[in-house]
Amino acid sequence: MKSLLILSFFLLSLGAGLIAQAPTIEALKSTAAIQKGEALLGTLQALAAAELAAGDWEASAAWADHLLEQAQSLRATEYIARAYHQKGLALAASDKRTQRNRALKSFADSNNATQDQELKKANWAAIRRVATALDKPLVVASADTELAILNGTQEAPAERSGLFGSRKRALNAAQTDRALAWQTLSLTQEQMQKQEAQLSRALASKEATLRAMNAEQMRREVMFLEQNRLLDSLTFLSVLDSLQLANQAVALSRKEMRLQQQTAEIDLHNSQRKVWMILAGLILAIASGLLHRHRAIVQHNKTLAEKNEIITAEKQRSEALLLNILPLAIANELKITGSAQARFYDQATVLFTDFKGFSIIAQQLPADELVEALDYAFKAFDEIIGRHKLEKIKTIGDAYMCAGGLPSVNETHPREVVQAGLDIQAFLTTWNTTRQAAGLPIFEARIGIHTGPLVAGVVGMKKFAYDIWGDTVNIASRMESSGQAGAVNISGQTYALVQSYFHCESRGFIEVKNLGAVEMYFVTA
Repeated sequence: MKSLLILSFFLLSLGAGLIAQAPTIEALKSTAAIQKGEALLGTLQALAAAELAAGDWEASAAWADHLLEQAQSLRATEYIARAYHQKGLALAASDKRTQRNRALKSFADSNNATQDQELKKANWAAIRRVATALDKPLVVASADTELAILNGTQEAPAERSGLFGSRKRALNAAQTDRALAWQTLSLTQEQMQKQEAQLSRALASKEATLRAMNAEQMRREVMFLEQNRLLDSLTFLSVLDSLQLANQAVALSRKEMRLQQQTAEIDLHNSQRKVWMILAGLILAIASGLLHRHRAIVQHNKTLAEKNEIITAEKQRSEALLLNILPLAIANELKITGSAQARFYDQATVLFTDFKGFSIIAQQLPADELVEALDYAFKAFDEIIGRHKLEKIKTIGDAYMCAGGLPSVNETHPREVVQAGLDIQAFLTTWNTTRQAAGLPIFEARIGIHTGPLVAGVVGMKKFAYDIWGDTVNIASRMESSGQAGAVNISGQTYALVQSYFHCESRGFIEVKNLGAVEMYFVTA
């Protein structure tokens, strides 16, 4: 009841001036945008009422639907009933009959959802107004009865209370729907009765005219009808003749069209055959050209593949030869930049070997056998230093030089070089045993090793050679020349780095030009 009074007051205030209408609706929309719960429900109801007061029944119905949706989600029963009521008011404001019928349904749903007597009175009063406008007397009578009961001027039937109350309400709703259907059916029956009355009046008029005719008039009427029948027969025969002529013309036209169609089909067939022959010739020529082109491409690719294989093999061979001459890092640098920068190494170990009495051996052996023996020995040296990751520098006559700790710097090069020297002496011992048994001259070598700083790099533009320079190289050469055949002679600097790994025997000092005295050691094991 309180809500209805608030709504009535709001509607009255809305009617006070149309100038303030739009701002009020906009203010309500702004308020609804920030509200939740039952506060939002009240604002939505006010919005629906405001839109209806402004004359926009469709907007009012939309806000009523929004109110119904929110009320159902909150299970607010009374607001559900008010939403149905507000929607009925909006639909009733439409000038369309279908919308007004929907309004009756909304008012009935509102009654079913509420226990508020005042809201029920408002619903039945609205139903009576809409039913009166739609000319539905049964619905009007039902509304009058319900209003009389609600106002206390008529007693409710016994079955309305107690356990039968809900069933009575359902029956009332069903009766209302049945009354709506009966009104529609009544309209249709009335139209049929009006048409039947018109036909009866026309038939009676014809019968009266016939009864008023005398015999002469009837005779004349019959003659007139007979003449009309004969005229109709002649007209019919004329029409039949015209139809026959037309049929003959159509048949002739059909024959001509069929002949033209056959001629066109023959021409089309001939044209298609020519086109297919031309296409076949083109396809054959294209296929022949493609086949020839394919064969040429295959042959060209085969030639390219063979050349690429040759180029790849030559490239690999060239790289292998280059790596036999230069270290990998230096070779890559030469390929990229075209030159190699000389590098200074703080510490590297150099090994020299030289065969004792090589001049005498050269006199005892033919040149080819001498070269073959040197090749065999130096290949064995290459294998040994490769095993110890040393870098071969060069061979000069019967002298062989290698180094450790370059071009890649490492900490193990002193003992790796010393171990390589011991392995070379072991190889020569075994090889000389075989040669001595065969009555051939033996190859005994002196080996000298020294550790110290040096410079390494590639010099010149032709016949690249990786070489090393410095006092370290000279001292290693003096260690070799001051050594003994079959022994490994190392300097004091090398001894200081390998004494924990090998047993060595001191040999005293040797004078080196411009460097003073250098201590020497034999590596015994």
